[in-house]
Amino acid sequence: MGIFARVKEMTSADMHHLLDRMEDPIPMAKQYIRQVEEQREQVQQALIQQQYTGQQLDLLIAGSRALVQKRQRQAELAVERDEENMAEIALQDKLHHLRLLQDYEDRRQAIREQGDKLRDVLVRLSDLHLDLNNRLAFQMSRLHAAEVSRSAEAVLRDLDTGRIIRGFDRVEQKLGSLDTRWADRRSYDGKLTDTDASSRLDAFEIQASIKAELQSIKSAIAAK
Repeated sequence: MGIFARVKEMTSADMHHLLDRMEDPIPMAKQYIRQVEEQREQVQQALIQQQYTGQQLDLLIAGSRALVQKRQRQAELAVERDEENMAEIALQDKLHHLRLLQDYEDRRQAIREQGDKLRDVLVRLSDLHLDLNNRLAFQMSRLHAAEVSRSAEAVLRDLDTGRIIRGFDRVEQKLGSLDTRWADRRSYDGKLTDTDASSRLDAFEIQASIKAELQSIKSAIAAK
């Protein structure tokens, strides 16, 4: 195989492996959970910004209300002093701050309503995050149980007690055969030993008989 064909084959294999990993359900489920976590974090950050903006608007509202009241008192004092021009200026500034106050209050109400929606979304995202984690844990426990079951089936399938028993029987037969041969050899060696002893005993008796005969002859000769 040429080098370029080999590189092409390796690249194709890596791509298929990558696709398989991308389609792996467990990482995909974890990725969805991370997306929920990211969205929840975005909502939390938005709520923080809403809270800060609401506090700033509360300060502006309080300041505008104070200015409206102040300009109202100034206009009343100017009228009492027949200072109509000053009264008009005070009332004009009062109207300006009233418009600002209305705008601030409208924005504050919009932020309050938006904050309520964000908090509701945050609760639903938190519930969804918990639900997805529980479902993932359940599916992973099922997967683990299935893997354990497959492993147990593989172990049971690979068990070959019959072959082991047959092999052990052959070993016993061989050992029994060896023991029989050893017993026969010991019996044969014993027979040889007994025969030798018998032969030695016969020779001793013959020699004794010869000596007895010689002694008898000598005694007969001496008696003459």
